[in-house]
Amino acid sequence: MSKRFCVWAGLPWVIGLAFALFGALGPALANEVPEEFLGVWSTRCGDADAPRIEMDASSIAIVLDGATYRYAGINTSHTWHGGVGADGSRVWLPTSKWPGGKFAFVAAPPPYGTEGPMVLEEGVPDESSEISPVFGTEFGRCGPLSVQASSQVLDVPFSDDGGDGQAAWCASSTVTNLDPNGDGFLSVRAGPGTQYRKLDELRNGDVVSTCGSQGPWVAIVYGPSKKKGWVHGKWLKHLAG
Repeated sequence: MSKRFCVWAGLPWVIGLAFALFGALGPALANEVPEEFLGVWSTRCGDADAPRIEMDASSIAIVLDGATYRYAGINTSHTWHGGVGADGSRVWLPTSKWPGGKFAFVAAPPPYGTEGPMVLEEGVPDESSEISPVFGTEFGRCGPLSVQASSQVLDVPFSDDGGDGQAAWCASSTVTNLDPNGDGFLSVRAGPGTQYRKLDELRNGDVVSTCGSQGPWVAIVYGPSKKKGWVHGKWLKHLAG
């Protein structure tokens, strides 16, 4: 067996079936990405156009061809490695679009103490068809998310500071009322309208800072790397305080 993290061809289907029947794998489970895997993984570090994986504590984002696909249902398992005889030295991250959702893919991080590569393996095809071109591709570790993740370029930019060192008026809101049986996500766009490019996806419960609006569209700042974008305000609820 090669040193690269590999799986049997049919194993993801076995994992997917286990998820469907039991909702989780084995006794070693969590709802966060392990700290040692946080940051950016890319096929070509330093190339903003290369496919990459952005891992923060609560989600895994796959950036591919200028679009970002975010998955917020994270579990960890030490029980599936090489198919059988797992020794607990490696961890898999079975991942869904949202907590409790259908198994989309498994992120196969390297053994503890190494620097890569990271590999994505397919789960239920309908849940991850948008990222299928990168299944089996090796992603190398690039660095912390705040340093390596490229900022999103907006078609309609906005400012989140008031100039002269003064903070802009921004308020906290949460994403709410998305139908988990529908799309289940709120599109973040490069401008205030559906005609603008889709940049990212948000889920129910995600917290954002709202920093202005144009009609029903709201300018937001969100995530640990302070990304910017526009979302429809119908799906935001203001947080008091």
